[in-house]
Amino acid sequence: MKRMKKVLILSSIALLTLFILSQVSISFRDSCFVSKVFSAAMQTLKVYVDGKETDIVCEEQKDLYMLPISLPFKEGENKWEITINYDKDGKKVELIRQYHSPEDLLKTRGEDGKVTCVWCGGDGDCHYCNPVGSGKSSYTEGDRCGVCLGAGKCSSCSGTGKTY
Repeated sequence: MKRMKKVLILSSIALLTLFILSQVSISFRDSCFVSKVFSAAMQTLKVYVDGKETDIVCEEQKDLYMLPISLPFKEGENKWEITINYDKDGKKVELIRQYHSPEDLLKTRGEDGKVTCVWCGGDGDCHYCNPVGSGKSSYTEGDRCGVCLGAGKCSSCSGTGKTY
């Protein structure tokens, strides 16, 4: 009976040892053994993708975090807008993915030709001159305008009336 107990205890210890060893991974970079379970418990960042909590694990590399995400795509050009909000105190990372089809994209500045200069209102004249666009100073009579240097053209848009 004593022999049976010894065999049972030794086999239990052997199984427990095998289980512990299966949970240990070797990290040569840090020169130590790290348990997978312990490592998962230390990972305190919760990752939310599009408002839903996930089991994604952030990898830390120096002072940056790496977040493996999936971006579905289809044939042709695919445009995504990605927003990442990291709350260090709340230990939370929010990832918001927004797909934009090429038809829905906003035109960039100047593509439609209607983007006007905010300083001259689109007329191209220097509004610091007196009278506007004359090239003369609005402060001292007879002097040239200090903003457009006497040219009479808006210094912001170079007289084109458009913002680039």
